[in-house]
Amino acid sequence: MSLADGTATRALGTVLPGRSERFVIAAPASHEVDILARQAGGGTRYGPFHISLIAGATVPLTIRDGPQDRPASPPAVAPFGRLH
Repeated sequence: MSLADGTATRALGTVLPGRSERFVIAAPASHEVDILARQAGGGTRYGPFHISLIAGATVPLTIRDGPQDRPASPPAVAPFGRLH
């Protein structure tokens, strides 16, 4: 999983299939960010998923393994936790 905030793209971390993970985003260049996901080994890419960050708020995002032609709503669950 990675985050693009308009100035750079940085890694958030790895979410194993069928698992969930929380990421805290501190001091982003913008409150409007894109989340990108990729299967291990450089496989299928998902996103970008546009997220509006709100200080102290939780923004859930679920990414499911599915066809590439449906990146905005793919059919392993990876909800995001508290983003600020």
